[in-house]
Amino acid sequence: MGGETTSHQCSTCVQLHRHCDGAQPRTPCIRNGDVCDPIESLPAPWDRSWNPARSVSHPSLTDQPLHSPSQVAARHSVLITGLTQLYSLLLSLCYLTPADVQFPPHASPKHRIAVAKLWAYRFEPEALELLHHLPFLTRRGRGIELAPATRGLSYLEDADEEELQHARDPLRVQKNDVPPWAVRLTGAAGSEGVNYIYDTRDKTIAAWAPFSPSQQGEANNYLLLPRSPAPAVLEPLLTALTSLTPHLPWRTRHGLSMHTDPSLALQQFLRSYTNTAPPPPDSDAARILALEKAESNAYHSMRNIYLSHGWPAAFRPETFEEAREAWNAERERLEGLGRGPFVGEGGYGEVRVWEVGAAVEEFLRRGAGERAV
Repeated sequence: MGGETTSHQCSTCVQLHRHCDGAQPRTPCIRNGDVCDPIESLPAPWDRSWNPARSVSHPSLTDQPLHSPSQVAARHSVLITGLTQLYSLLLSLCYLTPADVQFPPHASPKHRIAVAKLWAYRFEPEALELLHHLPFLTRRGRGIELAPATRGLSYLEDADEEELQHARDPLRVQKNDVPPWAVRLTGAAGSEGVNYIYDTRDKTIAAWAPFSPSQQGEANNYLLLPRSPAPAVLEPLLTALTSLTPHLPWRTRHGLSMHTDPSLALQQFLRSYTNTAPPPPDSDAARILALEKAESNAYHSMRNIYLSHGWPAAFRPETFEEAREAWNAERERLEGLGRGPFVGEGGYGEVRVWEVGAAVEEFLRRGAGERAV
């Protein structure tokens, strides 16, 4: 690429969450009437020299319009509304607690947007302003899954420096994966995990699963993926949670997790034995099959607890939380009576397979009702 240009902003405007006119700062600032601190410089355009074969030119940041808070809120209202609904739904499901999430306005000292820190990571003004209109997990809720293996991120003042840097560089290889005009909304934490990255320029979202076997090697780059309008990404997430299919949020005293309906995986496993004899009772395959069945029954047991307490139309959160706590305690008690993990040999060496005890199997099968396997 050609030589790098610089967009100047006064640090006073940045710190006070105001839009600078982009000119050389004056004292006092003509636009906002405050005394300006030294110049803060933002490199532009985005450095993509790590992938020159696919590099494309983007306008300099100095060419981008600076939007007011109301303009940004209106322009990105679909994303703002969708994410607000997502976090609100997780609260309604008794998955998140009010202490886990911070909704706008982000006014308290610890829960302000980390403007000065984020400026160092080269957010465009519009992307930086957008953050002020989105909900985020607090420090207490940090790392909670919003979808299977997909964790919410935070851009609040109390976020760790490493977390903020990781938000711009998902694979931690210092290659500027996320450009200044995009906002990474989630972090992938496993093969099912997705980095949802929102582009403020065209209001689309890329769903990037960097640890999925299908997105490895040269293809493991979100810039090469098709992007979808925000509603096409957010609405299925909301539908999955509202219907509790295929995603189901669950909270225990040990933590929070987002479960995926294991029925498909179980069916695939069972199909492998359609034309052959079932695995011998004491084999690793038999233990894995028992585990798959237990996971399926556990999923439907948890889902039945939600449904039996009126979800979604007439949900009774108080009685649901009591039932959830009792179910968690009984499952934990029965699992403590089991024989523990079985150690066997797999294709890559030692494999640990949890051996489900008969009491646990019966407990989960009974809870799953007509969906029991």
